[in-house]
Amino acid sequence: MWVIASIGLIDDAERTKVVAKDRHAAGNKVLGFADDLKLLETEQRDLKDAGTQVLRFCQDARINMEPSKEKLTAFYMPTNTSSTNTIRKNTDRAREGIQPKPVVEDIFTRRSGTELSKKEFDHEQVVYGPGPNQKLDIFAPGFLPKNAPIFVYFHGGYWQALCAEFSSFAARNVLKAGGVHVTVGYDLAPQATMSQMVSQAKQAVEFVVGLAKTRDSRGIYIGGHSAGGHLAAMMMCQNWHELIGEDAKYIKGALLISGVFDLRPLLKTYVNEPIKMTEEEAWLCSPWNPTNLDQFIKTTVKSKCSITIAIGAHESTEFRRQSDEFNQVLQSNGLLTKLVDIPDVDHFDVCHNLSQPDYTLTKVLMDMIELV
Repeated sequence: MWVIASIGLIDDAERTKVVAKDRHAAGNKVLGFADDLKLLETEQRDLKDAGTQVLRFCQDARINMEPSKEKLTAFYMPTNTSSTNTIRKNTDRAREGIQPKPVVEDIFTRRSGTELSKKEFDHEQVVYGPGPNQKLDIFAPGFLPKNAPIFVYFHGGYWQALCAEFSSFAARNVLKAGGVHVTVGYDLAPQATMSQMVSQAKQAVEFVVGLAKTRDSRGIYIGGHSAGGHLAAMMMCQNWHELIGEDAKYIKGALLISGVFDLRPLLKTYVNEPIKMTEEEAWLCSPWNPTNLDQFIKTTVKSKCSITIAIGAHESTEFRRQSDEFNQVLQSNGLLTKLVDIPDVDHFDVCHNLSQPDYTLTKVLMDMIELV
């Protein structure tokens, strides 16, 4: 009988060995799978880094090619499809080295949209700094919920024209949907340098963060068009968690409309004549600068911000390229950005059509600030 028991023990021992061997093999497979995953993650990270480097290399190569002043001016001239004659005249003026005339239709549209907003809703003007243009037009009527999201808008004008006074054309739709609208004024060239304008934009956002904290807002969404798109992007390049601590949680997203993300090509154009940027300042104030870009990514990830880049179908090739490639470099670094190509609009329509409730970009804005 003890022989049978011994045989049984031997069988159990053999089975235990088989099980142990199987477990060991399974363990090796798991470890191998983990190694494969790590390798895949490393390869993906390397691909992202390589993609970013390629885009930066291409951008730098364009700068170093040094196209003529006339070509650069033509590249960065805002398009206006509503007036072909105006484009032709402005192109001729640009070739002669003369600054293009302002587009009167655009200014009128902005003004009329803003007047409608101001006529229909209560608003107040608040000073946020010592500069003559450092004022905010705040639309926060009493019927809005205290925790309403806040849309902050920086106007365009190539850092030397336009003003907050005529740039609240989107306010009416934001207010009707249940949001607060803040239009930012800032000092312009030649009275202010590019660095000073970026600094003033920071002051404005800090003021609005205080407003958001008072209201316990659901979030601040920073937007801007053209030069304002550049300033809005630069606001995402700030280390808000270091500057204002836990209040950085209020910054929730950005809408960058036809922005300029690398300022260096503008150095040789009429645009820079009143601004007088050096190459060093232009690069320091460019969202495309690797230091700024890295902080943009960190801010977006840490605060879980939504980023939308919008461009008009009839924009100039350079405005379109800058938006497209800036979106690519953000996505190559893991950000879930949205690039919106708006049909049938030019450099001016793309933003001032925000006065229309059924406009594509109006709907995009409402979706982003969660007012749909």
